[in-house]
Amino acid sequence: MVTVRRIDRSAFFYSPVATRAAAQPVAQAILDKNLDLPKGVCLFLTDGPLPAKVGNLSADKLADLIPLEKINLAQDIVNAIHYLGAEVGEGDYYLLTIMEEISHLPPLTRFSRLHFEALDGLRKKGVRFSDLPATLDEARDGLIEWSQQRVRVAIEYLLGNLEKTIKLLRLLGVRKKTINVSSLFHNFLSGFFEVDLSTAEPMDTLQILARAAALREQGVIYEIYRRSEFNCALADLSPGELESALLETSDSYGISEEIFRKFMAMNFSTEARRLAATPEISIEKLMTFFRFSERDAQIVAVPTAPDLEDPRRWKETELGKACRALSRGIDWSEFSAGIRAAGDIEAHRRNRGLRAQVGQVKQLAEGFLVTLPALNGEKPGAEGIHELSEDDLLVRLYGVAVLEKRNLEEVLGTAISSLNLIRQLENREASVALYELLSARLKGESLVAVLGAQGIVLRNSPIAMAMEKLKELSYKVSFTLAVDGGRQLPLTSAGIDDFRRGVLLMSRKSSARHSPEQVLTSIMDRIVPEIAFLPALVIDQTQSHDLGRIVELALAGIPPRYPLRRPWERIDSDRLALLGSGLEPGIRNCLGCPVNVLYGHVVKTALAMGFLDIITYEATGCFEVYSGIYPYTGKKIPTLHGVFGAAPSEMLGGLAARRARLRYALKSAQKNGQPDHVLHLGWGGDGGTFDIGFGNLSGLFSRLQRIMGDELDQHLTQRALYVCYDNEGYQNTGNQYSAATSPGGNTTTYPQGAARPAGSDLRKKPIVEIIADHGVSLSARLGIHRPEHISRVVSRALADGDRGAFIHFLQPCTTGWKFTADNIAYDLAWLAEAGGLFTPVTIEHGVAYMEVYPTGRNPERAFMEMQARFKHLLSSGPVAKNYLDRVMGYYRTEWERVLRLTGFAGEIRGAHRLAYLEPEHRRPKINV
Repeated sequence: MVTVRRIDRSAFFYSPVATRAAAQPVAQAILDKNLDLPKGVCLFLTDGPLPAKVGNLSADKLADLIPLEKINLAQDIVNAIHYLGAEVGEGDYYLLTIMEEISHLPPLTRFSRLHFEALDGLRKKGVRFSDLPATLDEARDGLIEWSQQRVRVAIEYLLGNLEKTIKLLRLLGVRKKTINVSSLFHNFLSGFFEVDLSTAEPMDTLQILARAAALREQGVIYEIYRRSEFNCALADLSPGELESALLETSDSYGISEEIFRKFMAMNFSTEARRLAATPEISIEKLMTFFRFSERDAQIVAVPTAPDLEDPRRWKETELGKACRALSRGIDWSEFSAGIRAAGDIEAHRRNRGLRAQVGQVKQLAEGFLVTLPALNGEKPGAEGIHELSEDDLLVRLYGVAVLEKRNLEEVLGTAISSLNLIRQLENREASVALYELLSARLKGESLVAVLGAQGIVLRNSPIAMAMEKLKELSYKVSFTLAVDGGRQLPLTSAGIDDFRRGVLLMSRKSSARHSPEQVLTSIMDRIVPEIAFLPALVIDQTQSHDLGRIVELALAGIPPRYPLRRPWERIDSDRLALLGSGLEPGIRNCLGCPVNVLYGHVVKTALAMGFLDIITYEATGCFEVYSGIYPYTGKKIPTLHGVFGAAPSEMLGGLAARRARLRYALKSAQKNGQPDHVLHLGWGGDGGTFDIGFGNLSGLFSRLQRIMGDELDQHLTQRALYVCYDNEGYQNTGNQYSAATSPGGNTTTYPQGAARPAGSDLRKKPIVEIIADHGVSLSARLGIHRPEHISRVVSRALADGDRGAFIHFLQPCTTGWKFTADNIAYDLAWLAEAGGLFTPVTIEHGVAYMEVYPTGRNPERAFMEMQARFKHLLSSGPVAKNYLDRVMGYYRTEWERVLRLTGFAGEIRGAHRLAYLEPEHRRPKINV
C-alpha cells in the first residue's frame, strides 16, 4: 500500500461532540451526503418499528436520535458509503446497526493473513483497488512505511482501521449480490417495472450458463426457480436442467421461452455495465474514514524511539506475565501501545518518589483484602497486596498502567485516593479487586460509583438472602453464575463469596453500570417474584440459564419470562411448500384477500407437525362462502359447516366422535400401533367468533379443561385449534358492525354521521385475553405478514394444546376497508403491528408474551390514510382532529394495556438491541 499520495495526519482525527449544538453541523453533513448515495441504496436510521428514513429527517432530529459520542462514526460510515459508489449492493441499510457492528471491533489489532486474503478475494472478483500490493509481505511493509513515515499513526491502530474497513465492505454487500432471475421476471410480467426487450437478442443455453458463471466470478450469483428444487444457482445447472427450468417458466406464464431468454440477456448486460462502472478504490482512503478522537492523538501516535519489546517473546517477560494475568486477551499491539503510555519501567524502579508511593499503597491496604492477579495468571486467593514485595507490587501496578495506557504516576495517585476512602468506610467483609477499581476510575467514573460497584458498602445479609431466594427456585430453573475469568458456576454450588463476586461482575458488565445494590434489588423485587409466578411449563428446562443475562435484561426493564422462555420449534419454511395448502385453485374470494394463504399456512404447519388427519369446522363467513359454494368448492380436506356460529359446538362433537370411534375400536381389538394425531380446526370470521358464536366458543374451551386423563389418551392425540380471521366487520354481507370493528371505522350499521361523527365509538373486544382466561393452553394475536412466526405459534399450539388453542389474526379486507390499492393487505398488517394498533401477543398457560420489542410506537396517520373507512377522521378542521385524537388515544391506551399485560412497566427505548426475542430468518419485505 505505497502508491497513494500522502494523506494529512489531521484527516485521522475529529473533534469530540459534547452538545447537541455541536452535533448539528455533523448531522447536516450526513444529510448532504445522503442526497448523493449510490443508486438503489436507501439509508434508514434503525431497523426497529417504523424505521426512520435518514433522508426524511431534519438535522435537528437526526442529531437527537444518534448518541452524541457516536455521531462522528455515523458520518464516517456515510462518507465511506458515498465513496464506494456502485460497489455498494442495492438495498436498505440501517445506520445504527452498522455503527453497532463497527463499534464492537477493537480500536487496534495485529496484522493477519486474513486481512490480506479478504481484500485479495475482493480484488479477484473485480474490485479495482488502486493501492493493494500483490503479496502479503509487500502489504505489511507498505502499512509500516505509511504508519511511520507519512501519517505518524501507530501501526496497530491502522490495522484496527483496516479491520473496520473489511467489516464495512462485508456489511455493505460489496461483490456479494444474489439475483433471482425468476422473481425479477415475475415482477416484470406483473408490471412492477418496464424493460424494452425489442432490441435484445435471445441467448442460447450455453451462453446463459457461461455468462452466469462469469458474473459469479465477479461476486454476482444468479438463481432460477425449479419446481423440484426451488431456487438453484444458475451456473451450477447442466444445459438440460436449465432448459427444463426455462420451459417450466414459459409454461407457467403462458409465454414463449424466447421472451425469458431475452429478459435474461438484458439483465446480464445491465449487471455487466454496473460492474464496469464501479469506481477505483483506495484502501488507504477507506481507512481514513474511521477517525480517532483528538483526545487520543497522543495514544495513537507512533513512538519516537524504536520498539523496546520483542513481539515474538513479550509474553515470556515479567511484565508480559503481569499484563496477561490482568487481561488474557491482550496482544502485542495493545502491549506495545501501553508501554509507550506507561513510561520506562526501569526509570520508574529508580524513582524514589514512585517507590515511596508504592509503599503507601501497601500500607493503606493493610487490614483489607485488596488483590491483584498473580504473575502466573492464577486467580488471587487470600493473599492481599500488602503482603507483596514493593518490587512485585510495582510491576503489577505498572501492568495496570500498560493495560489502561496511562502513566504509572496517575495509576498510583488513583490507587492512593481510592484506598484512603475504603479505609474510612471500614467495610472489611468485602474483597477489593484493585484492577477493576482502578480501571473504572481511570475511565472517568466517580469514586462513589466505583466503590459501590466494588461492593465496598455491600454487607453479607442482603447477599445471603438473595442467594437463598434464588436457590429455592432451583426446582424450576437451573441458574449459573459468572465468576472470575468468565467461568460459569452452578448457583446451587455457589457460596456467599462466589455470589458476592458474581453480583459485582453483573454490576460492572451492565451497560448502564448499575450498583450492586441495584442488582440485588432487581433480583429480589423483579426476578424472584416473577419466576415464582411462572408455571414450569413455560420455562426452558433443557439448559441452565445465565443469571447475569437475566439480571441485565431485568435492569433494562425486560421481565425474566422472556430469557427463560422455551425456544420455538423450528419449522422448515421451504419444506412447507411441498405439503400443500388444502385448497384447490379458483376459489372466488376478493382480489387481494390473503385468507387463502393464511389457511394454507396453518394447514401446512399442522401437516409438518405430524397431524395428517385434519377436519375443518367453518363458521359462516367470507371464507366459507367463497370456498364452499358448489361447484366452486375448493377444499381438499374434510370440512363441516352448520349454522352461523355453531363451529365450536361442531368441534366438540367431532372430538367426542373420534373418542367414541376409538373406544369401539379398542373393544373390538381393531386398534394398535402408534397414537393417532387429529386436528380439529375451527375457522371463523369476527362475526361468527366475537358475536354470534361467542357463547359456543366459550363452551368449547370450558369443556376442554379436563383435569384427569383416561386410557384413550394413550392412543389418540387430539387438538382443538380455533382460528379467527378478523376483518373488523361482517364483510361477507356488506361491512356491518361487529364487536371487532375498529373504533373510528365507518360501517353500514354503525355509520359515521350526525349521530356518530367519529364513526364507531365502541372499544374492540379483547378476545384473546378473554379466551386465555378460560384456561386454554395457548391464546395468541398475530399479524398475517409474519409467516415464520405463524408457523412457530401454530406448532406450539399443536405441541402442547391439550386444553385447546385460539389464534386471532387481523386480516385486512380489500372490500370493507376500502383500500387505496388491492395489493397492500400485508403492508396494512405490518403498519398495524409497527404502530401499536394490533400488537402480537401470545398467552401460554396464562403467561402473556409480547412478540415484538416494546420500543416506542407511533401509529400517526399512515395506517388510516390507506383506507377510505377512516376518511372522515382525516379531513381538515378542528372537529375531525378532535375525533382523530380520541381514536388515537384509544390505541395508545390499548398499547399501554398490552405492555402491562406482557410484564413491562412501559416502553423501552432501544429494546431491540437487547436481542432477547428469537430472530426470524425471513423477515417480510414490506414497502409502505
